[in-house]
Amino acid sequence: MDSSLLLTAFVKLMENSRSMIFVKDTELRYVAASSNYIDALGREDIVGKTNAELFGSSPRAKAIGEEQQILDSGVDMIDTVREYAQESGVLRCLVSKHILRDGEGNTIGLLGVYRSLADARLVVENSRLMREAERDAMTGLLNHGYTLKYLSAFLEGEGKLNSHALIFLDLDHFKDVNDTFGHLYGDSVIKKAASLINHSFRGSDLIGRMGGDEFLILMKNIPDPELVCRKAEELNQSLHFDCIEGDKRITVSASIGVAFYNGDGVGVKALISYADGALYKAKEAGRDCYRVAEQTQI
Repeated sequence: MDSSLLLTAFVKLMENSRSMIFVKDTELRYVAASSNYIDALGREDIVGKTNAELFGSSPRAKAIGEEQQILDSGVDMIDTVREYAQESGVLRCLVSKHILRDGEGNTIGLLGVYRSLADARLVVENSRLMREAERDAMTGLLNHGYTLKYLSAFLEGEGKLNSHALIFLDLDHFKDVNDTFGHLYGDSVIKKAASLINHSFRGSDLIGRMGGDEFLILMKNIPDPELVCRKAEELNQSLHFDCIEGDKRITVSASIGVAFYNGDGVGVKALISYADGALYKAKEAGRDCYRVAEQTQI
């Protein structure tokens, strides 16, 4: 391991991070600190000094006792909320202090990381908003746009040399459900179908709602096409159910199209087109069944 490269990377990270960072030796003397940490302390001459030497008996000096306890106990402090008085008001931070050890496990220092609680909450909120933007509001599955985005990224990236299966399905007689029972009932059918589909596949597979009653699934890294055919049969069974209200009954089922990707560079649009064509072959065959695209049969 190139220690000089790691050191350079750490210095770069420390100077470009929004977090305030310091490194101390085992005597709790500053070895290095990010510029924003130095600004928050209000002292530039900190290297080689302890908080007690810098601030006497002020509250900042009390950190030494806490940090010494961390070194003595051998247990890191993770994301503890602390408040610090500043001229502009009170700064609330998530504070973490990690024991640094050498290759033999000997304690060699302490790493401190202070994150503004406002920044931390902003990161969480941005992450939440991004997840919501990716998801279909009704089912929680990937929406149309992000399904295509992740499908393209996978097949053009890490998945381009392996074998996968694209499954395109829609629900048979779903329009009749909406017309007979109303759209709220229809929404519940979509949610039920989405849940059944989601629980039928691995967490690593790609599952999206393309709109209406259409769903797209990418089964990744399949060792045997027969596994995909059995999965399609399972979907036909699980998505065959009755919708009943009073004396009205409509049976919902699924028509399914399958297209195989064999690392042959077939484009995403073509692959979806093959699966869509196979889906309509299933409808022509009487619905409630699956068909495999002839162009991609293994």
